[in-house]
Amino acid sequence: MYVIDGDLTVDGPMRFVNGDVYTPLYVTGSITAQHLMCLSDSNLFIGGSLTVAGLLMTELSDMGMLAVHGAASTGAWFETWDRGEVVFVDELKARRLRLPEGNYLEHSDAEDAADVLLPEFLDGDIDDAAGKLWAAALEGRPLLRP
Repeated sequence: MYVIDGDLTVDGPMRFVNGDVYTPLYVTGSITAQHLMCLSDSNLFIGGSLTVAGLLMTELSDMGMLAVHGAASTGAWFETWDRGEVVFVDELKARRLRLPEGNYLEHSDAEDAADVLLPEFLDGDIDDAAGKLWAAALEGRPLLRP
């Protein structure tokens, strides 16, 4: 396990990818980034809040998890695999309080993504969306429609 004791601020895009390694990253404080991509078998635990100015992209496998224990905000959230688990404290509280099951977080489908992402990233093939979006983020190009 990698531990950052405190806050993590990334002046630009951040990507966390694990494949068949399962080494979690635990940030005890908050994470702030321009864009955040949490992919594959990644396990990212955030003890504080998550603030993403632009795009939060999750493409998590069965072994992947993004857990945020504080407030979370993002310009847009794009989930491309829907196999891992994304957990927010409010959802956990609802489970503990045995509230009726519900969609505590709105999930977007491809039509919604077309309304949010620039057309160059959705040219009919979203299989390589992560690669296209990461390359554009590194170049400082916009990802989201204005």
